[in-house]
Amino acid sequence: MTPSAQHFARRLRVARRTSGMTQHELGRRAGISGSQVYRLEAAEREPRLSTLVSLARALDKDPAELVRGLG
Repeated sequence: MTPSAQHFARRLRVARRTSGMTQHELGRRAGISGSQVYRLEAAEREPRLSTLVSLARALDKDPAELVRGLG
């Protein structure tokens, strides 16, 4: 796990929980699997740019909100 993956994972998890969605529901809305959402939240993977944009749209957020503070 890289520090950037951990940071993104925390921001994604908080945004999803705040929205009241399950991992499965977020995945469905973003066009990815619930297991992929799980791996992102567990910092096992870092998202592709297209996945980041899809997740942000599903959460009704600007993509920058999910990556703010990285780097």
